[in-house]
Amino acid sequence: NALFRESAGEMNEWVNQYASAIGRSKRETRDGVSAFQGLFLGMKLGGEQTKALTKEFQGLSNDFASLLVMSDELARTKFLSALSGEPEPLRQDGITVSDANISLTDFAKSLGKTSTKMTENEKKWARMEIIRKGMTMLAATGDAYRTRDSPENQLKRLAAAAEEARTSLGYLVTGPIVKLIKAMRELAGLVQNMNTSQLKAVTGFMI
Repeated sequence: NALFRESAGEMNEWVNQYASAIGRSKRETRDGVSAFQGLFLGMKLGGEQTKALTKEFQGLSNDFASLLVMSDELARTKFLSALSGEPEPLRQDGITVSDANISLTDFAKSLGKTSTKMTENEKKWARMEIIRKGMTMLAATGDAYRTRDSPENQLKRLAAAAEEARTSLGYLVTGPIVKLIKAMRELAGLVQNMNTSQLKAVTGFMI
């Protein structure tokens, strides 16, 4: 909230609604929002534009995590790295934000520049374009909500519910809830190495 003092209430409301809609921890979603806010504020954008981009890329990173069955934190880290100019984290998942691809973007062409002539802010805009197009090609946009009832996303929902319970009940159940959160996170991590039948066997009580 320090990054958005003037609109902290609005952003918190969005975080709460969005996290509930896709079944994610409000705390983790808030952490992601803060990370993206920091990056976009560094571009010296206006408040409304920064908020819009923050919401967009928080959502896209959750969609990416959902589609490729990875942790939301890992997906967010990949996105932040790519937007900051490190192409490798997303390259292995099919989205390449290399300088060569930056030069081919519509944004670069509209400037009449190649990547070597662009400022860092201009490159960030081009990287955003590449990520958006990559997400469209992967049919990933909206996946976190669309597949919120999938076995792997239900595990994330369980972990989020346990964390919210810990936050609400505080020290009275800290020990048990911490253990439950840890177990849910470990189980959610294991799904990356499971096939569909194994996932259904593990989460059959929920589907």
